[in-house]
Amino acid sequence: MEAGRIAEFLRYEIARGTYPPGDRLPSIRALARRLGVSPHRVGAAYRILAREGWIALHVGRGATVLRQQQALSKAERLEQGARILEEALRRLIPLGLSAPDILHLLEEQLTYESPTQPPPRVLFAAPGREEAQLGAEALLLASGWAGPIYPVRIEELSAYRQASRIFCFLSDLSLLRAEGCEQLVGLPFTFPRTVLEAVAELSAEQSLGLVTQESETLTRYTERLRSWTGFRGTVVGLLRDHEALGTLVATCDLVLYTPACLRQLRPHLGQRPALLIRPELFGWSPGELQTLLGSS
Repeated sequence: MEAGRIAEFLRYEIARGTYPPGDRLPSIRALARRLGVSPHRVGAAYRILAREGWIALHVGRGATVLRQQQALSKAERLEQGARILEEALRRLIPLGLSAPDILHLLEEQLTYESPTQPPPRVLFAAPGREEAQLGAEALLLASGWAGPIYPVRIEELSAYRQASRIFCFLSDLSLLRAEGCEQLVGLPFTFPRTVLEAVAELSAEQSLGLVTQESETLTRYTERLRSWTGFRGTVVGLLRDHEALGTLVATCDLVLYTPACLRQLRPHLGQRPALLIRPELFGWSPGELQTLLGSS
């Protein structure tokens, strides 16, 4: 990653409120380790932002954020945005994506990233982003809470120091405590009864297909399904963009998929046995959850 790309990433993080004015950016070495680049490139990116007026550099004290948005008129911002979208479309259309496909991708990403909103106060953390998103949705559904719950990977938590409450799967509670997280609440989850029963009814000679958006979800869901149902057969796991999705659907006795995979799977499903798999929260009443969320 070049210095210019690192600077672009940091402009976005500042604009979306991850680092508000007056806050300090990570040290050059810390950010270099996080991005997997050399400290020299991060230092060059910081100098770019300092020249542009985004941050102030202080010898021995790091970098402090000065502002959240570029001093551009709305027309200038729209013009820059149009150029960025035009470049993105030139890369997306050759992939064979239709206009509805591209709109779906945009809407999907907007559920993850909303730079116009204030910094998130309530988080749901998990090792993978897909699982964090599913956990946040399950918590919203179980509680009836009207406010946002922001999904975040555990490794990204250091960027959300202003969060007032962090929820997680109960199985990840010790992991997050080891990370030094405060205001932490572990919640018990399971899979839908129909999913567990269908998997439990498979014999050891049958195969189960599992399709997810991220590899972390694939690994963890496979472990949970085996543990919770006693299934001893073969699990064939693929990510949603794998070219062998059609073969998986045609050969497996049952296919499970997460919500983010339906669009890619739909052309292959037909009448094949397939079920949506997503976590469900249990053991807490809506009132208890709303009280907990309201105190955030």
